[in-house]
Amino acid sequence: MAPGGGGTVSGSDGGSTEVGHGGEPAAAGAGGALQPTGIEQLSFCARLTMVSTHSGAIVLAFGRALYADPCVVWVTDLFAGGHHTDFQNQLDLWNQKFWGCRGDGVNDFGLIYEPAPLSQGDADLLINHYMDAATPELSLSPGEISEMRAALERLAKTVVVDPSTMPSHVECLAGAGGAGGAGGSGDTGGTGGTGGTGGDAAGTSGSGGTG
Repeated sequence: MAPGGGGTVSGSDGGSTEVGHGGEPAAAGAGGALQPTGIEQLSFCARLTMVSTHSGAIVLAFGRALYADPCVVWVTDLFAGGHHTDFQNQLDLWNQKFWGCRGDGVNDFGLIYEPAPLSQGDADLLINHYMDAATPELSLSPGEISEMRAALERLAKTVVVDPSTMPSHVECLAGAGGAGGAGGSGDTGGTGGTGGTGGDAAGTSGSGGTG
């Protein structure tokens, strides 16, 4: 399945799906991440119909969000080298275990292909993207939203090694805001410059000259 493309996730119903890192205890990250502290399994699967269809749609929506967000797109490097489909299949199976549809729950942060050290800011962005995909697709109630987010936050503790709420790759923020425009020259009666789009502050307009 191509990044951001359509199609279905293979192996979601068959017993031959390779789980890879999903379903196994996550190893400590390079920065000393904690080992998993317990199993997480949600309780709303009984009301779902077409579980595989819902899971596949969320896998695709979440993948599109990863590629579109410059602050977390680096996690796609974890499945570079021909492992994109592996990640999709892994996340599909993880979804169904996490939601309580099969297996005994999960104890790893399945929103990344394999364990990697994250900042709290990274984890928050990934969780937000997953929630944005899952909430409408699964018609989650407010209580289910809270339950899912809390479980994801606990699972993220297995890979978060930096408590900073900023993305670990802060260069993604460069260029997010333009610089304000410069004011016109007073000698020539120039027009003040326009503030840069998305800048931290609007540009300062220059004063017209007196001629």
